[in-house]
Amino acid sequence: GAESDPAWVNAANLGVAAPFLGVSNQVRWASAAAWGRWIYASILSTPFATGDVFVGYIRDDGTVLWHGSLYRAASLRTRVTITGPAGGTDGPILWIVGTGKIRGMKLGADGSPRTSLGNFSRGDASLRADFILSEDDFDLPDKEKQWRRMWAYVEGLPGDGTMTVGFYAYRDRDGGAIVGAAISSDGYTSRDLTPGSSDKAFAMQPGIRFTATGGYDPTASDPRVRSFGYEARTATIYQATIPAVPSELRGGVGVEDTLQNLRRLLGASRVAIGEPDINATFNGEIVGVQEEAVPTDSGTGYKINVLIQRWDVP
Repeated sequence: GAESDPAWVNAANLGVAAPFLGVSNQVRWASAAAWGRWIYASILSTPFATGDVFVGYIRDDGTVLWHGSLYRAASLRTRVTITGPAGGTDGPILWIVGTGKIRGMKLGADGSPRTSLGNFSRGDASLRADFILSEDDFDLPDKEKQWRRMWAYVEGLPGDGTMTVGFYAYRDRDGGAIVGAAISSDGYTSRDLTPGSSDKAFAMQPGIRFTATGGYDPTASDPRVRSFGYEARTATIYQATIPAVPSELRGGVGVEDTLQNLRRLLGASRVAIGEPDINATFNGEIVGVQEEAVPTDSGTGYKINVLIQRWDVP
């Protein structure tokens, strides 16, 4: 279940802000309700005294594909149930019961959280809603990457600033941070992370945040995000040619030592590399070493081509 997904539950997350729940032995299921192929379950976190409602899709084999937390309540008494269509609704209603509060959420006819477009009843004044994906490390968990931008295509905003959409990012399970200015108008928008400032991470959880002011009228607009995504900087490959001949070597290092030192760097940890003619260094990984024997005045030397992989810029 969702409580076993390290994107949401991990011992390192104690004391860390949402979306994390805490350690697995302090997180437990409290209730569940299903309609068709869609299941909603409340999961309680003792460390944060919160109750999250997770949503999942029931696959053909009976297992559940969890899509993360749909709702968070500051209550350890959060429970869920589903009733059939009522009061003119097309689909069932998900009821979330907490301490002193009952909230109803219209569902699609198939029980999914999707509702038809043009449904002028989303959200409410002075509320905030976050949509957060699971962690992504681009299948390179050991590389510290530089996250470059987030983008979204937004529709249905009122256009008067009473409802905005913003980008949010958790880097290596930190407390999260807003990325760029909020979006207040429809269409495509891209926001860049500032290079060298809060943009590096081994893994990131990207998210979308809806923020409504007190003047927002849910009956007059239908805000939604058609699509959104994010991008990290791909690695830059440098090629450096190092002449390992006696006439070019300094500091008492011989040809054999030079060759051995470079060979040992191949596939090893990152090292600081000085850029030619620039008073600066960067962290790079040696991903290739090619050796070529060349004749010299004193015998045989070597020309070494080194491939250096760099993942970030300052």
